[in-house]
Amino acid sequence: AETSGHAAIHNNLGNALLASGRPDAALTSFRRAIDLAPDTAPLHGNLANALMAQGEFDPAAAAYEIALRLAPGNGDWLNRLGNARDAAGHTDAAIAAYRAALASGFDSRAALARQFELLERWEEAIELLAGLAVDRPADVPIQCALGRAYCAAKQLAPALACFERALALKPDEADAQYAIGRIRYGEGAFDAAEAGYRAALDLDPTHSGARFSLGLLLQRERQQPAEAV
Repeated sequence: AETSGHAAIHNNLGNALLASGRPDAALTSFRRAIDLAPDTAPLHGNLANALMAQGEFDPAAAAYEIALRLAPGNGDWLNRLGNARDAAGHTDAAIAAYRAALASGFDSRAALARQFELLERWEEAIELLAGLAVDRPADVPIQCALGRAYCAAKQLAPALACFERALALKPDEADAQYAIGRIRYGEGAFDAAEAGYRAALDLDPTHSGARFSLGLLLQRERQQPAEAV
């Protein structure tokens, strides 16, 4: 008969199966390990990871919560709990988990900022993303996320600065070129807007936003003489 000592064997097998892309088989191994050693927190965390890989987000969250009851304050599991709650559409619960992760010392600022973006709580998103931008000045996605948040908050000057920094770091960042085009359009600088849209399309000919916006801009230009008559 198997004893609690065999739990590690089933856990190791589960990890190997999960790493090889077989989360369904991994679940069986992790559950067997938990049957043998139910008070071992990492087993519940590993079960939750496999459930996440299966797209079973609410059961995954429940498994992370068991792991956290057995080992309170684990920042990684708190962050993963936030991911599970987010994936299941439970925004408030996700925010609570990400806040707890942050309080534990785990850097969940990017994930927490995404939740605030979903809720259009732009100032809170900006505060988090601005801190990340200071800590990670070469992180292009962070610069772009901060720029988008500034745009949504109608703070166009700092938004433009973010996208220009992103382009300085990564000149082929089509989304940043597109964003600059949109900002210039909002300022009424239509030639600069067109240049931004065209630059985005040069970098990514499939960029639907740039193509649509450029089409609208060119249509506006064609209509201008008729409107002036």
